[in-house]
Amino acid sequence: QDNGTSIKTENNWIEFYGADGMEGIIHPLNDDWMIGSLQFGGKRRTKDGGYNQDGVNPDGFSGDWVTPLMYDPNNQMSIYTMTNVLYRSDDFGSNWVTLGNSFFSGNIQNAAIAENNSNILAISDYNRLKISDDGGLTFTEVSQSLPNQFITDIAFDPNDDNTIIVTYGSYGNNNQKVYISNNRGESWENITYNLGNMPLRTVVIDHTENSTIYLGAEIGVYKKSMSENSWELYNENFPNTTMMELEVVYGSNTLRGTTWGRGVWEYSLDGRNEYPSILTTNITNQPTDTQPKEGLDQFVTSTIEFDGDLSSVYVEWSTQSESDTIQMSNSDNNEWISNSAIPNFNVGTKVFFKVFAESSSGLLSETYKFMYEVRDNILCTPSMNCDYNDGFQLFQLQDIDNSSACEGYGDFTSMSTDLEQGTEYELTVTTGYGDQYIKVWIDYNDDLDFTEDEVVINNYIIAPGVAAGVYTETINLIIPEDATLGQHILRAKANWAGDVPVDPCVETTYGETEDYSVVIVESSLGLIENTFNEDPIIYPNPTDGNVSIDLRTNYNDITIQLNDILGRTVMNKSYSEGRVFNLNVNDAPGVYFLTIVAENKKVVFRLVKN
Repeated sequence: QDNGTSIKTENNWIEFYGADGMEGIIHPLNDDWMIGSLQFGGKRRTKDGGYNQDGVNPDGFSGDWVTPLMYDPNNQMSIYTMTNVLYRSDDFGSNWVTLGNSFFSGNIQNAAIAENNSNILAISDYNRLKISDDGGLTFTEVSQSLPNQFITDIAFDPNDDNTIIVTYGSYGNNNQKVYISNNRGESWENITYNLGNMPLRTVVIDHTENSTIYLGAEIGVYKKSMSENSWELYNENFPNTTMMELEVVYGSNTLRGTTWGRGVWEYSLDGRNEYPSILTTNITNQPTDTQPKEGLDQFVTSTIEFDGDLSSVYVEWSTQSESDTIQMSNSDNNEWISNSAIPNFNVGTKVFFKVFAESSSGLLSETYKFMYEVRDNILCTPSMNCDYNDGFQLFQLQDIDNSSACEGYGDFTSMSTDLEQGTEYELTVTTGYGDQYIKVWIDYNDDLDFTEDEVVINNYIIAPGVAAGVYTETINLIIPEDATLGQHILRAKANWAGDVPVDPCVETTYGETEDYSVVIVESSLGLIENTFNEDPIIYPNPTDGNVSIDLRTNYNDITIQLNDILGRTVMNKSYSEGRVFNLNVNDAPGVYFLTIVAENKKVVFRLVKN
């Protein structure tokens, strides 16, 4: 996928290694979310890049040897799987609805979905092909004039939903290996041309103006543009082996393929080797079933490789009723970030976007059409079973000292303590039952979601293997040196006899969840003097020149002064009242002293400008 582990080279295929006998899908914008369909159709899903997984089969499911899986390009949390029944899930496999059944006497073996109108689907079993134009509720047979041979793959033209190609894997000397329809199956044309009688395994069509067709054959890869009438071998440095499946990676302008026994390979699309290569694309909060939340700014970040100069890099976004363009700027090396966030929209709005990169010579690359749905901006409050006193009876961290029974869920966010960047602390926990797995997060980005990169204690076990009883242990907790300053929610979760789920919203059989507040403050190494009731927060420090000051409460008659290391005043500002202030230090890099006086209170910080 455009956001995945795409590798771009100038002239050679790149080899990976993987297992045969699998079909899988990755969410186009969040490659932590993956589903793999093992042999005979069993499906496993991960939401965290493989650390944890679960089964996501529909009830009573028994698919083909390699069961087709696909996602809706216009609603990317919606996915499809199939036996002789077609199923759709709108939450990436958690729940399934039945669309239609008994399409063939056997299981569906191949399937495809049109890129622009996802109500158009095609399915096949052996030599039979059917097409739906109502999202899979009903299908019409379109294989009457096609060969009586085994269909190996189906592809829609991304530039024209009416154009569809099917390939055949027969070994017969029939010159019937690939057919095209430009009217969605009403009529077919044999375009085998000069391929002869080689079995074909897979077909894809790229998104370029030529709509180039790529065939994975018994030996090698072949290609031709939609308008040409002969095929060309397209496998320089590729091993003599069968290409089993092909995919077009839009942003990097590459063709990726899986082989029979020789791993995964990648090569440039025809005529696109010199184009800008958009390797990865992300938004601030990658899409999940709870993200991104309403009101949170979504900036777009892309990694782009190109040997020359890029004249323009930008994001095009759209909803059902609005659209616009946002320019992107190069922030560091090959990383480009949108100059502003995609506008915020109401819960339930589906937002689509692409990233474009144009060279100074006019070579324009574009990514796949990504999307996300705006989610409720709520904090989940999972309540769990406390019948056996699982969970916390004491939670003690600096100024937080909370004795409580097991509530299932406890909202203690009114309790707060300061924690310094880069500092280690002792957390003391008492549980009312043994074999308690403890996990603690701090929501540094304040998105009301707790992710693996925000974990500060990861499945520490209190009284492992022990049953009833009260147990107290002290656990070390380290605040990262680059932890985001300010107030955040700390979530502690206990689970009995097993790891705490990666998803902090999950309600386990036994355990408890408690939420507290913490304020991340700058290391006291930067604090020289302070008479304020609470340490003001100065961030970032070191800084590139933009500095934020949070006095932690509102004050009157405020003076902010900046002096250089020689004592000279380089900035002096006065304010009648306020709490948060933003400064721009335009002076040369070096060490400065920041003095803040308000209502006869004073604080002095050592400030470093890079």
